[in-house]
Amino acid sequence: MKYYKKRIYIVVVSVTSILLFTSCKTRKSYNPYLTAKEKPSDKQRKEEKEQLEIGTKAYKKQLLKNKKDIQGNIQKSTSPKKHYKHLKKNKRKKYLQKT
Repeated sequence: MKYYKKRIYIVVVSVTSILLFTSCKTRKSYNPYLTAKEKPSDKQRKEEKEQLEIGTKAYKKQLLKNKKDIQGNIQKSTSPKKHYKHLKKNKRKKYLQKT
């Protein structure tokens, strides 16, 4: 009986010592954010920057188009030519045909 008690005692002590040694061991905390090559915030920042560049290009293009349209309208309205020349001719022809 004493022999079995010694064996059980040795097994229990060895198992607890192994558990204590492994529990006291320092472990590195795993943080996927820190170990990533490209952080999510940087990735999002790059995507937003690309979208802003596309938006500014489109804005500048639209701005130039609007300026051209406005300049064209201004030139049409301030040109010295008669704007409604074809209407006057039609009225005269109709008037002449009636009489």
